[in-house]
Amino acid sequence: MSDDTAARISGIGIGPGDPELVTLKAFRLMKEADLIFTPKARIKGESLARNIVERAGIKGGIFIELEFPMITDQTALEQKWLAAAAAVIEKISEIASNSAKAVFITLGDPGIYSTWTYLQNALAEIAPEINTETVPGISTMNAAAAALNSPLITGRERLALIPLPKELDELDTLTAIFDTIVVYKISSRLADFGSKIEQLGLSGTTSLVRRAGLPDEEIFSRLSEVKPETDGYLSTAVIHCKTTQKDHEK
Repeated sequence: MSDDTAARISGIGIGPGDPELVTLKAFRLMKEADLIFTPKARIKGESLARNIVERAGIKGGIFIELEFPMITDQTALEQKWLAAAAAVIEKISEIASNSAKAVFITLGDPGIYSTWTYLQNALAEIAPEINTETVPGISTMNAAAAALNSPLITGRERLALIPLPKELDELDTLTAIFDTIVVYKISSRLADFGSKIEQLGLSGTTSLVRRAGLPDEEIFSRLSEVKPETDGYLSTAVIHCKTTQKDHEK
């Protein structure tokens, strides 16, 4: 059972990028917070999450940026997560009240490929006395489907959400099992992904949304429309595996 008088940090999903998709609960908790922690990939880089909540009207609060680098070395990553947790503990301890309220904001939903998971686990390891809670947000895949004005699944169809596999041939099996596959973490491999989808004969029923919800959002109803040099960072692909192109265009 959590101690209601102890310090608390809430992991808050702020949605994919459109400030109007920030939930009422997320907005309230940010307004009430003593501290707002926000992730960014590089120390000198801009925090996209912070930019979104400021556009939503959260200004003048105490923002503290935490670095969560995009690296693959597991040991280095774990050190960064622990360092971020230590920074959170230090900042919370500087507040006079024992019941300090803090939030950690994250894009999309905090339960889906989120930095919040790593921070929450690190806090549980080194500061279990700090209460944590998770507040859901609108996921990028939901925003992408809405941008495409098309459902992800209907009836008894099966849906998979995956990061782009290291071995693209895994898509052979996955597209045979699921009706719809949503693909995250495409990044610099967009051209290779497009080639694989074309090989599978699914270019006409695969869509792509870049930077969903952000001012420079781009929507491609068919992957074949995407130029080879397009950057796949913050892109979401939706593969309709069982529908024909004619059905896809309805």
